Amino acid sequence: MVMRLSVRALSSHEYEVAADIERQDQPVTTWVGTLSFHLAAADWEDLRWYWEQFVDSPFDPAAQIAGRVERRMHEIGEELFISLFGPGRDMFEAWQAVSGCLADLRIEIEALSPEAGRIPWELIRPPDSEPLALCCCEFHRIIRWNVPAADGRRAQGPRALIVIRRPYLGEDVGYHSVARRVLFQLMASPVPIGLSVLRPPTFKQLRWVLEQYFGDGEAWDLVHFDCHGEFLDDDAVAEFETVTSPPAGGPRGYVLLEKEIFEPGVTRIQAGPL
Repeated sequence: MVMRLSVRALSSHEYEVAADIERQDQPVTTWVGTLSFHLAAADWEDLRWYWEQFVDSPFDPAAQIAGRVERRMHEIGEELFISLFGPGRDMFEAWQAVSGCLADLRIEIEALSPEAGRIPWELIRPPDSEPLALCCCEFHRIIRWNVPAADGRRAQGPRALIVIRRPYLGEDVGYHSVARRVLFQLMASPVPIGLSVLRPPTFKQLRWVLEQYFGDGEAWDLVHFDCHGEFLDDDAVAEFETVTSPPAGGPRGYVLLEKEIFEPGVTRIQAGPL
């Protein structure tokens, strides 16, 4: 059995939800309703801290703070469930149709807008029960907004390339610490923005991606570097492998990107080649 929830934002706190339930050899059953959901900025920050930082140091006093956050996560999950599937809600019958067969249920949550994609669906849980993500046989999140044109070229609107590099692994800045703020700013744009992440984050791949789109007449409107940098003089640079412009004398700044796949270390990129 499959329950597919298609979610679209109506306002900052209100969402339209369509639930399609597919049973073997039976017609698809559809329910349509609304969801009211809002998290305070403090809740978002607590969730970010718990998922990104607590795992690196799960000891007191952080463990005590984590206990409070976990209790709040429990509350958020129940609030989300009641707002969507609770008695008297439009989706109550949809939940009744699947609640008896969770072990065989595949849940798909399809976000049709960026705001819908931000909802922490992994937390949704019936009161006094486990999260649905742990009860059903499969739990999937799907993004459907800003779908590219059928011919593979970009939709109308600006296009951004994000270059993320973390050379220090577990001791480095969390990925979401920077990228999350960038995404929130892009989601506030009145026009759709196509967003791509450079993988692998090497200079060779960056050059190939930029040249490919430029050759197709679709240059990137924005390239955002979420990387470390260094400020070195010519003598220090000579000790490292770099992609650089001719020496200009004095210290210069470098962006740190990865070497090719399976090669340890970093490549320092000076502004000229970029």
